[in-house]
Amino acid sequence: LSQSDMPNTNDTLRISYGATTIGVPVVDTNYFWDYSQLTSTAQYLLNFEPPSNTSYFGLNTSFISSYAVYNWSPDSIPFIPILPNNFYDFYKKSSSSYKQVGQGYSLFGFPIPVFYNPSDPIYKFPGNLGDQDTSDAQFVSQIPNLFYWREDIHRVNHYAGWGTLITPYDTFPTTLQIRTELTKVDSISLDTLGISIPSFTRNSVQYQWFAPGSKIPVLNITTSVVGANETVTQIVYRDSIKPVIQIGIKESELLGEFTMYPNPSTDNFNLSIESKVNQSARFAIY
Repeated sequence: LSQSDMPNTNDTLRISYGATTIGVPVVDTNYFWDYSQLTSTAQYLLNFEPPSNTSYFGLNTSFISSYAVYNWSPDSIPFIPILPNNFYDFYKKSSSSYKQVGQGYSLFGFPIPVFYNPSDPIYKFPGNLGDQDTSDAQFVSQIPNLFYWREDIHRVNHYAGWGTLITPYDTFPTTLQIRTELTKVDSISLDTLGISIPSFTRNSVQYQWFAPGSKIPVLNITTSVVGANETVTQIVYRDSIKPVIQIGIKESELLGEFTMYPNPSTDNFNLSIESKVNQSARFAIY
């Protein structure tokens, strides 16, 4: 694995979410992984934009990165009942590593640039079969006198396997499999409420397959770890366009005011839709 296998500025790749009804992947050499039966439940576009395209770039010129990637499904901030929006991840590519150097998001109406110190080297180069690398990263995100969030990240990459991989998108006769163990420790306080939340730890494992020059893992399976048990929680893979939900596509002009109540509900609920145009439409509610 090297710099040439990473994305370039303005690359746009379509990603599918897969149904998670599978077991924990096998890690092995000269192995044949057949995930051809994965089904796409939704898709999004992964766009590696110039950092200057974002509203966060001008907030601090030390935000030095190769590109910015809009995050369509950011992790919710634990214990905060509001999802951050306009969320970007910032990455730096070099001959020695591919690392996350920052984030940018809005919370409570505040634009918040976040700098990793130290940065998070997601991959170190060269990455050869049998290698193992360990790294530690940290970021602090805060709105003075309102909100504070610190996360410590411990990452261990095992360049553990190789073989042939099949997904619904393609057959990859030569892949490198990386098993990544992630430990994240979060500390949060809400200053205005005088609430300090004790540090808590989240453990997960990522199984990633790279093909030569693939730019991203052609398949990435994430598991949560509780004790000695792993449970698959997310599957994403490189794909072509499918007739499924397209995350990030602008809402139709058909949809104006929208009300559904009670919510949550069982058996029955009321739905009211005010359209902006006089035209038939079909709605799916999940």
